Amino acid sequence: MASDFHLHSRCSDGSETLEELFVRCRDRGLNTVALTDHDRVDHLDRAKKIATDVGLRFVRGVEISAVGPEGFPGSGQKVHILGLFLGPDASAIEVLCAPIRAARHAQSLRQADILRHLGYELPAEELAEACKESGVLYKQHLMEALIRRGKADGQYGDVYRSLFKAGGPLVGDIQYADAFEAIRAVRCSGGVAVLAHPGLYKTWDLVPALVEAGLGGIEVDHPSMGVDDQARSQDLADRFSLMTSGGSDWHGTYGEEGPPGTHRVPAWSEVHLDGAHNPTS
Repeated sequence: MASDFHLHSRCSDGSETLEELFVRCRDRGLNTVALTDHDRVDHLDRAKKIATDVGLRFVRGVEISAVGPEGFPGSGQKVHILGLFLGPDASAIEVLCAPIRAARHAQSLRQADILRHLGYELPAEELAEACKESGVLYKQHLMEALIRRGKADGQYGDVYRSLFKAGGPLVGDIQYADAFEAIRAVRCSGGVAVLAHPGLYKTWDLVPALVEAGLGGIEVDHPSMGVDDQARSQDLADRFSLMTSGGSDWHGTYGEEGPPGTHRVPAWSEVHLDGAHNPTS
């Protein structure tokens, strides 16, 4: 097996269509992929057909934007929960995530208005076209419009930092799901809840509570995690008998990660995954 279980498409905040993404994965030598678009599952049947048509085994997935619950270490801190091996009925995830998508879209529209007041040209019809597949306007779409006009030096360059980071006019966040609720929604959808990139958000201390809530896995290999972080994830996986996972977190030109397959499901975990789950469900 050669598996990447953390991939994003234009159906959320990636730059590539499903077709482009899966052809790239195949050409990179992968044979099993999990699509983990942010807070969205209604396109997974279509995604599975496209992936199968290009010769890939497909894992139904999602990445839920969450925060640490009150009263626990990391309360209020960002905690991303991957749902892997979801069943055909993921309505529990849709119910949880629909308000997140709506809030993100509304926030991005407000940010677009601020940019216009600052003198940037951002035609509404162009932004609507940019988010046609996702149904949600993301900051990546705003930056794409600025780059196209020569007003930004890249998705995450100086202009991005001046706008979206501390002191910038577009600083702000939305209300995310409670991490425990995210885990429950994944489990209700027949999936395995996996803690995404714990090295990125420093969510290590929250792991015992997440395990109590039903966490079943942890990412070991991710672009944000160095050797020490990988070892720490593996130690927690051993301690709590968690599935180990990994992936490139590919967003195409909207991200800074390496291409699909640069980071993968750990080789020692693939045999277990293949026997314990049905990747083609």
